[in-house]
This record gives sequence, C-alpha cells and structure tokens, in this order.
Amino acid sequence: MLDQEFMSVEEVLDYLIKTKSGNASFPVSYLNLFCSGLTNICRSLYFGMDVAMTVAEVALHNQNSPFGVGVGDSEHKFLFDYIKFIVHQRIADVDFSDCMIDWYDREMQPSFMAPLTSRGKELVRHIDELEGKLKSEGKIEDTGYLHAAQEGFVQLLFTPSEIQRIELTNKVQNEYLKNA
Repeated sequence: MLDQEFMSVEEVLDYLIKTKSGNASFPVSYLNLFCSGLTNICRSLYFGMDVAMTVAEVALHNQNSPFGVGVGDSEHKFLFDYIKFIVHQRIADVDFSDCMIDWYDREMQPSFMAPLTSRGKELVRHIDELEGKLKSEGKIEDTGYLHAAQEGFVQLLFTPSEIQRIELTNKVQNEYLKNA
C-alpha cells in the first residue's frame, strides 16, 4: 500500500469505491468508511472500529442477512490498509505513528479524528458532484438534504468510571481552590 503511487483525487475516489472487503459478513468499502467517518462540518475524518462495525451491521440488515458481522485477521488488515491509504494519499492529517503504536504494540485497531487536508476536502466535493450527477440522471433517487458525504456526529461514551471521574475531578478542583 505504501508503495502505491500518489493518485489524483478522481483516482482516489475510484479506489475508495472499488476497494471492498472480500468477506460477505463484513460488507464494507473504503467509500463507506470515508463517508461514514466525516464529522465537524465535513472538515474532519473520524475512524474507529465502531464506524466499521456500524457500516457492516447496517449493510447486513439492509440485505436481510440472517448472519451477523464477521471480523477476523483479514478484515482487521483491510481496515488498517484503509488508514495507510488515507495517510499515503494525504486525505487527512492522521498521526500515523500513533496508529502504528496501536496496531503493532497494542495489537488493536487504531482510532483517530484528523482534519481533512485540502485534498480530502476536494474529495468530499467530488463525492458530492458524483452524487448530484447520478441524481440528475435519475440513476439514484433524490434524497433531499441527505448526502453521501455529509457530517456525522461523534460522541464520547461515558461509562460508570468516567461518570465517577467527574466527581473526582470536582473534588480535585474544589480542594485546589480552597488552598489557592
């Protein structure tokens, strides 16, 4: 992947569309991951295992599949190759060294939120143009304000320990203020 040529934005879009997992129980493409990870008014890209799993679950549900999502080594490699592609093609300013620590040292799928580069923003425009063209030709239905390349929202998950930490943080703050 890292020996891949630097592509035009049109070639990047083609690659995102055509690159799909080979596992029928993990129906995910790079375009799915990119569009589903857009956030911050389409100025940033989020990636995490939650995005990949949700895309796969929704696709299987829409296919009326009686099976659940299946993820093994090849799917994890597919996802890490997506990250490498985004970095190599300079689509987002991802801290790849941090991703490598997760992947190699911690043996886990990296997650990140990174600002899109000017190429990434141009890619969003190309996706929007392709969608508009397909709608104007009647090849896909008009979905009004719903677009393929549209921001989603990212939310931090507060588990019981995070909720307890709020109280602890308040105690630290109060004690500091008493002694200030």
